[in-house]
Amino acid sequence: MGRVKGLALTMAGSSAQREQFFAAITEALVNPTLSLVTYIYYFWRRILLSGARFLKEGNQVLKAYDITRIFSGVSGKKVALDQVSATFERGITTLIGANGSGKTTLLKILATIDSPTSGTLQHNGETIGFKSSEDYRDCIGYVPQDVRFVSGMKCDEALAYAAWVSGMSRSQAQPRIPEVLQLVGLSLKAKEKVGSLSGGQNRRLGIAAALIHRPDILFLDEPTAGLDPQSRLEIREILQALAQQATIVISTHLIDDVEGLSQKTLALHEGRAVFHGTWHELSAAAATDNSLNSSDKLENALAFVSQRASISSQEEDAL
Repeated sequence: MGRVKGLALTMAGSSAQREQFFAAITEALVNPTLSLVTYIYYFWRRILLSGARFLKEGNQVLKAYDITRIFSGVSGKKVALDQVSATFERGITTLIGANGSGKTTLLKILATIDSPTSGTLQHNGETIGFKSSEDYRDCIGYVPQDVRFVSGMKCDEALAYAAWVSGMSRSQAQPRIPEVLQLVGLSLKAKEKVGSLSGGQNRRLGIAAALIHRPDILFLDEPTAGLDPQSRLEIREILQALAQQATIVISTHLIDDVEGLSQKTLALHEGRAVFHGTWHELSAAAATDNSLNSSDKLENALAFVSQRASISSQEEDAL
């Protein structure tokens, strides 16, 4: 109840907005997965926006240094990330790795949803404090794989709510909502209820909500997973357009995402970064290994980095 009280104390606006607010909170409390708009409230503070651009200008450089995340449980400690270092710049970086390799954990730490056990993040040269990172959170957007809105809201109402909890005034939100709806190809769905949307349309609405406050950096967890081929293509086209102005980091297990989107690829294996470069470099290196014979180039690449990680680990043990 502490979280709900904290949210309620900040409430303002019309009775209709308050009803939407409590509907969203109620759904979030009874649902094991927080709704996307609740994510936005918890992780982005109120900001003022200006101008008509979809995103802010300027190259945003995010650097991770020796990020380690250890989870403790009844069965002992699990190292989810082990000294991961990487640089993310304008364009799209794809995170690849087998299930359990640490992709989602890394995304959550980059978005300050989770804190590392050790290690640091820097944004444009400034160290990000995980307990006082509001300035950094102003310029990021996060889209979880499981996007959830209040099903009874209309699409434009859901975005109005997302804008409101992000601190935008009604005069700021009104022109912004049709902008982001147009950007994700949902202009004709503005007055339709969220519950009537297809899976791909719901994912696009999630991207629109993450863009409502014009972030410079976007994090997306498996944005095309579970979608039909046409919906996956539509999501990729949106991300390609955004990459002209933004720094985008996505996790994926689909070769079409990697080949069609990434300027850089970061491969994780058992929590360690085992490759960071272009997809062409990684796929070309994997192609030289005659022991890899899968028809899926991504599977071959992951097998290649797994072998590389094992050799590196053996060499370390021998020292």
